[in-house]
Amino acid sequence: MHEPKFTSQPLHIQLREALIQRIASGAWRPGAAIPNEIDIAREYGLSAGTVRKALDWMEQAHLVIRQQGRGTFVRDQSADELAQRYECLWDNAGRRIVPACADTGVTTVEADAYACDRLKLRPGHTVHCVTQLRILEGVPFMHEQVALPADLFPSVSPGAYTVTGAASANQVLLGHAEERVTLAEARGDVALKLGVAEGLPLLKLDRVIFSIDRRPAEWRVAHCRLGNLHYRAAIGATV
Repeated sequence: MHEPKFTSQPLHIQLREALIQRIASGAWRPGAAIPNEIDIAREYGLSAGTVRKALDWMEQAHLVIRQQGRGTFVRDQSADELAQRYECLWDNAGRRIVPACADTGVTTVEADAYACDRLKLRPGHTVHCVTQLRILEGVPFMHEQVALPADLFPSVSPGAYTVTGAASANQVLLGHAEERVTLAEARGDVALKLGVAEGLPLLKLDRVIFSIDRRPAEWRVAHCRLGNLHYRAAIGATV
């Protein structure tokens, strides 16, 4: 029988951390069925209610999916629907805006002061930098600049980038996100890639996605055209 180490945290939080570690370690692979609530309760010596509370949180955090009559399964972190949970732009008809990826470039450099601040890195840390243009209805819509800690993401593919795809390839479990929304003027390469005049107002999205253990995993700055859209966010699960 497994017994979570005694801490001041509630038992359901200790249990969920133990179950998350099984997913992170690869013991429970994407798509695999996990033991039922009764078996987990027996294994850890806990009540079924404690197990249910831990699994409820994991479902809200998109780590597992429950299927009526079949059981509980580990979610595939690279699935399109999980990538879209971090996309917070909607059109006025209530449809989520998910532009296509194009013109992606990847370089590996030493993190500058801004990246160190947003990703909580020490000076000298290496990051993978991704620049990407995103297209909506055939028109350049969004210019993205992304930084990923190289120790957390040892490899980043040069093709079309999604944070969930990179996380799945590097066995990183993603959690909540924090995003700042401001207006900015189109300048330099951003104006050129979007095909807009210098000084044109753009929507600026400055986002950090955290791993499930609350480490900054991705910092993205995106500039996008203003138009018939609005911003709506409900990201991550609470304790």
